[in-house]
Amino acid sequence: VVLKPSLEVISASEIVHSAYLVLKQLLARTGSVRPRYVLDPRLARARVVSSKSWLLDMLLNYVSNAVKFTAAGEICIRARYATDPATGRPCAVFEVRDTGRGVDPRAAPRLFGHFQQLQGDAGGTGLGLASVKHKATLLGGDAGFRNNADDPDFGGDGGPSGCTFFFRVPLEPPPP
Repeated sequence: VVLKPSLEVISASEIVHSAYLVLKQLLARTGSVRPRYVLDPRLARARVVSSKSWLLDMLLNYVSNAVKFTAAGEICIRARYATDPATGRPCAVFEVRDTGRGVDPRAAPRLFGHFQQLQGDAGGTGLGLASVKHKATLLGGDAGFRNNADDPDFGGDGGPSGCTFFFRVPLEPPPP
């Protein structure tokens, strides 16, 4: 089966808000993790042509993983306007940042592979991150993660402070 996205003009704010409502509902049972979202006003005003269902599915995949691996602190969904470093074209970057345990750097090379799970994983098929990466690529973008301990924008003190999973998609699909 060949996946092909259904492209339309979408609202980044609608996607982020929908994912935030799901996050809020998932965290209502825990009480120890705060949900939050941040939407770049430039992205809220931008014309984005992409697959609404794919973007929401990708974002919810990250949200679900963050909820599984964050016992306390915060999970933040963020969407921002950026320039793709590979193409120089405008893009939308969607991120889910958590204060969970982070990812062992030794696991990084296989993290987005099919049927891959981290040791001590809290369940799942091991297909979620591979699906995000595949869909991001089909939309003309990419996906990845960074440990927050290595991120100067998030404290960068080297301590365990969770991670940020992201995907980047062009505002307009690349020419065929």
